[in-house]
Amino acid sequence: MSKLKKATSWTTLSTLTGLVLSMIQLAYLVRVIPSESFGQFAILNLILEVFAAFSLGGISNFLIYKGSNDRRTVNTLFFCALFIGIVFTTLLFLLSPHIANLFNILEITYELKISTSILLITALASQIQAIALKDFRHKELAIIEISSRAFSFIFAIYYAELGLLCLVGSVILYNLLRLIFSFIQFRALLKFSFHFDGSVAKEALNYGVFDFGAQSINILRKHVDVAILALTLSTSDLGIYHVLRQLAAKPAQAIQPIISKVCLPAFAKFKESKDTLHKLFKDFYAIQAFILSFIYTPLIINSDTVITLLFGSAYSEYSFVFSFLSLFWFIRITNSSLIGPLVQSLGITKRNFLWNLYMLLPNSAVIFISSKFSILSLVIALSVYQALLFPLINLYFIRYATNVTFAQSVKILTFSFLIFALPLLTFEYFTKEYVPNSFFAREICIAIISFITLSIAYKASDVRKRLNRLKEI
Repeated sequence: MSKLKKATSWTTLSTLTGLVLSMIQLAYLVRVIPSESFGQFAILNLILEVFAAFSLGGISNFLIYKGSNDRRTVNTLFFCALFIGIVFTTLLFLLSPHIANLFNILEITYELKISTSILLITALASQIQAIALKDFRHKELAIIEISSRAFSFIFAIYYAELGLLCLVGSVILYNLLRLIFSFIQFRALLKFSFHFDGSVAKEALNYGVFDFGAQSINILRKHVDVAILALTLSTSDLGIYHVLRQLAAKPAQAIQPIISKVCLPAFAKFKESKDTLHKLFKDFYAIQAFILSFIYTPLIINSDTVITLLFGSAYSEYSFVFSFLSLFWFIRITNSSLIGPLVQSLGITKRNFLWNLYMLLPNSAVIFISSKFSILSLVIALSVYQALLFPLINLYFIRYATNVTFAQSVKILTFSFLIFALPLLTFEYFTKEYVPNSFFAREICIAIISFITLSIAYKASDVRKRLNRLKEI
């Protein structure tokens, strides 16, 4: 079995396990924890993600790009990560009361202060995991992810009555265990010493400054809706929006680590061969579109059934909001998830930084204007806006780096989506009313239709051939 195949298998297992646990956790906690706590957590999560991008400093993937893991390089990057992590952990701790006051939610100050430890933890863990990724140690990484996620899940369920503190505590525990387990498992690879090479640090920071900037701005773009809605909605309404957003984003967030951990070393390996990179990108894009269509099409088309199943009838009135949120994430992750690994592997992080900088203002304007009408108008506007960015993303990134055209991307994505959409649309509008709304009959029908379509489409399409080609790498 090739290294890439093993990497894909273990990363997929880890990600799917994490997705299942997080979905169960969310479905349970939404029935126990008030929506206000989820609204507070949405704001806290926004702050943490922005500062986490700063604490990583953009150098977490430099080792993979460089293709070197000698003692001096490894230790230099480790000390850089340690220093940056300490600086931004301290900074966020001191700024916590002022940030909480800025959002007019002083009650999150304590939770925000204890959450600052995540910054240093992730800064160190990212360097250890980068070393493991370079050597395709995905099996060990997967076991670490699953174990950490499982303990975090148990904590969240057991201490659900703590509310916001439960949500924060489970995140801290997950990141802390991931660091501890990674250090124990990969300690032999660290080659720890006090060697520090200023030239390596300078090169890493030059590489990382644009990647860090792009990640920071991208996080702001991703969460600017939460920042704006925190000022325009009540904490309770923001909590409802956050819960729906979390559910819609979960599959995208699950797919992203697989793409990053598998595609980054694969793209880096063939970055000198334009033809090979072209074929490799198309294969990854087609497989990704196929998987995302299988996951997101039921969420988009059968949103009412999905919402009622997971969150109860209290959330069913927001089915259209959830449908457009799912559509937004489907378009976003399909068109942009490969961009990160691509630009990092080719060392064109400046291009990604400039793109995110250019898009920040129009993205904020769309959210600000549309949110003044309703949450539904917001998610519709986001979906349309993301669709309009599709050709620009292709021209600026994909065609520039791989020669894959916009027409090729549209053909692959449209074909994958329609395969799953047509039978589900038929059920939703012509058959659903004849199926009893009891004993999960409708949910089971949707699942059966989706899996039958998956089986037939996999055998009939070229996805199997593309997977076989990747296995040979």
